[in-house]
Order: sequence, then C-alpha cells, then structure tokens
Amino acid sequence: MAAAAQQPPPGKAGMSGQTDVKILMLHGFTQSGPLFRAKTRALEKLIAKTLAPSSLAPVLFYPTAPNQLLARDIPGYQPAPGARWSRTGPFPRAPRFAVSYSGFYGPVDMLRWCYEPKLTTPTLHYIGSLDTVVDESRSQALIDRCQDPVVVTHPGGHHVPIAKEWALPLAGFIKEHSQNAEPRAGL
Repeated sequence: MAAAAQQPPPGKAGMSGQTDVKILMLHGFTQSGPLFRAKTRALEKLIAKTLAPSSLAPVLFYPTAPNQLLARDIPGYQPAPGARWSRTGPFPRAPRFAVSYSGFYGPVDMLRWCYEPKLTTPTLHYIGSLDTVVDESRSQALIDRCQDPVVVTHPGGHHVPIAKEWALPLAGFIKEHSQNAEPRAGL
C-alpha cells in the first residue's frame, strides 16, 4: 500500500490536475467484487476517458460482501481530522450521488428508515426492459422513494450496460454531481 501515500487526498487535484471521484461499486446478490469489476471494466475505462476533459478521475472500489469493509482496506483512504463514524449518523460526508442498476425497493421493516422520508441523495436508475430477475414494478417502487430521480431504460436484461450510449448518461450524472460544492444527500 505504499503507492497510496503518493496519491493526492481523496477529492483533491493531484499533480495531473485531475480530481479523484471515489465511487463505491456494490455488486449484486450472486456476484463478488472481482467478478463485478471484470464485468464492468470496459465501462470503467469509458467513464474515465469521458470524464478526463473535465479533470475528473474516477477511482472505483469493488468490495465483496458480506465481508465488512474497513477504512484501512481502502487504498489511499485518509479519515478527516476528528471524524467519527456511527451507525446512526450523522456521517462526516454524505455521498454526492447514487447509481442503481436493476435496483429495487426492499419492503422489509428493518429497512424502512432507508426510504422514509424519501431519499434526497441524487439518484440515477438504470432499468433493463428485458430484466427477468427484478420486475420493473419493484424498480419503480425504489424510484418512487427517491426525490427527483433520473431514470434510464435500456433494451437489455439484468446487467450493467457498457455500450457508449448507456455510459454517457452515467458520465454526465457523475460530472454534474461531482462538481457540486456540497452534496445534497439524505437517507
């Protein structure tokens, strides 16, 4: 992890003049971090290329569940001075945005706090019109619990589309919400 010390602080411009945009990539139920990265590597490269003129450098992290991810496990992570982490919040930094592929509402009482009141974190939802794993009504139920959601419907199934036409809305969303002064987040 010696290379981590040479990286600029997260979200700061480095010697290249680019600002790191840290993106947490959470895989689905039957995948792992390495498998998800292998499947989305082309998307990762396309997003990096698309955001480069904006001086944004996406840095993607692919943890594997159900393992607990500790701060020391994230390369280059430096906690903010005096940061305190708590399960009940408030958190030192809210996420600037969330992107969901085939995401759905989980109507479990223990998760009700996640959806009430509506999520105010800016969200982009990708729905596959041919998805046979997650019914569109379940995805719509999640969308309905988000404030001002952006929805993209692609003509595929239960996967992350990596073609340029589907990556460009993602790049634009990342750019828009990475350059805001303050995150508009709330869970």
